[in-house]
Amino acid sequence: MNLVAKTLSLLAVAAVSASLAKADAIPYGNTGQVAPEVATFATSNGGVNVYFYGSTAANSDTVRVYDVQTGYNSGDILPNHTTAQGTEVTVGTGPGQINAGDQLVFFINGPAGLFASAASYSSDNVNHGYVTNYTGGVAGIPAGLFVGLEDLPSSSSDFNYNDDTFVFTGVSAPSISATPEPGSLALLGTGTLSLLGVARRRFLAA
Repeated sequence: MNLVAKTLSLLAVAAVSASLAKADAIPYGNTGQVAPEVATFATSNGGVNVYFYGSTAANSDTVRVYDVQTGYNSGDILPNHTTAQGTEVTVGTGPGQINAGDQLVFFINGPAGLFASAASYSSDNVNHGYVTNYTGGVAGIPAGLFVGLEDLPSSSSDFNYNDDTFVFTGVSAPSISATPEPGSLALLGTGTLSLLGVARRRFLAA
C-alpha cells in the first residue's frame, strides 16, 4: 500500500471514530445488567422541560420529577400509552420549586410500583434509570439528557431501560463524559489537513 493509500485509510478510520464517539448511547447497551446510577442536577432556576421519547412497556406508566433539596414533586405526567413522541411538559416553574444545582430524581409510576433513577428512592432499592447524553434529532426533541426507565421490580425486570424513555433539558449529569464539541471536531480537521500535507510532500519527493 503506497503512502497516499495509507493516509486515506487512516483518515477513514479517524472519521468513523469521530462519528462513533459522537453517537448517542441509545438504546441501553447492556440489557440484563443494572445501569450505573448517575446523579443529575438542575442547571437553572425555574424548572425543566421533559420530552416524551418513547415506550415499549405493556404497563400503563407515568413519570415524575422530584427535587431532592426542595421536596418538589411534579406529580404524574406524560402517560406512556397516550402521549405522542416529542410531547413536551415543563415542570417546577414555581418559585423555589426547582433551583439551579438541586439534585433531581426521575420516577416511573405504574401498576408494579414506584421506581426511581436512584436506588435509595426505589421500592426495591435498585436503580431503575439509565442516563446518557442525547444530541437531538428525533421528533424535534432538542439535545439534553436521555433517561430510560424500567417499570418492573428487580425480581422480574429485564433491565433494558426502554419501558419509558424521556429527554430532559435544563438538567446536567457531570459524571457523564461529554460528546465531542465543535472544537474537538475542528482539531480532527486540522490533524486531517496535516496528514494530507505530509502525504503530498512525500509523494512529490518520491
